[in-house]
Amino acid sequence: VPVPLHSKRLRSRGFNQAELLASCLSKATGISINPCALQRLKNTKAMYGLPRVERVNNISSAFHVCGHELLGKKVILVDDICTSGMTLSA
Repeated sequence: VPVPLHSKRLRSRGFNQAELLASCLSKATGISINPCALQRLKNTKAMYGLPRVERVNNISSAFHVCGHELLGKKVILVDDICTSGMTLSA
């Protein structure tokens, strides 16, 4: 599952780099991806360079799991950068 971008950031960037990485991993491993399994609810600041306390506040309640498709499944969360693991925790 690629980490989703907020719709505003997706419009300005034009692509989701985590989704591109997940697509490459899917092709290499044969594991399917579901880019719609998560929804980003908050347009958060970029986490890179933020102190830990600000990262926690920034990412809190930022995501929503859509539907029940992931229940009981092992999930690989794909992000373009991992510094503190705050996105994974959220």
